[in-house]
Amino acid sequence: ARVLTTASSPAKLARLAELGTDAGIDYSEQDTVTEVLRLTDGRGVDLVVDNVGGSAMTDNVRCLAYRGRCVSVGEVGREGATTIDVGMLRPKNLTVVGYFMGMEMLMSPRCHDVVARLLDDLAVGELHAVIDRAFQLSEAADAHAYIESRAAVGRVLLRP
Repeated sequence: ARVLTTASSPAKLARLAELGTDAGIDYSEQDTVTEVLRLTDGRGVDLVVDNVGGSAMTDNVRCLAYRGRCVSVGEVGREGATTIDVGMLRPKNLTVVGYFMGMEMLMSPRCHDVVARLLDDLAVGELHAVIDRAFQLSEAADAHAYIESRAAVGRVLLRP
């Protein structure tokens, strides 16, 4: 699979490239839909994992190829509720789904096995969490401000 990503700065895109993305789009400078279609020779993408919502999700749906799927995993955008015009789904037989890990953990025993395997892989070093920065618990306000600044690429940790 080829992995495309979007970010708000060249620095974030550079970090994402280090983590293995194939191409990046700076959405603060480029039109996401135009760039995705250019990078895919007009085809679009098969899958979008959207953690922003709002107008970004609408753009992400526009980036989908025939029978593409957009999975909404969160809303970090500041636009309020996300609305999608379902009329834009039909011409290309698109699918938009929401996914919440908490409900999956409650309702699906299979999910417990997957999470256990992921934790095992983390424990033996086969899988690595992307940690941007760690703060002492006494610096919780600074950590929160850092997260709000949207500068992080990866997790921000609080240490006791």
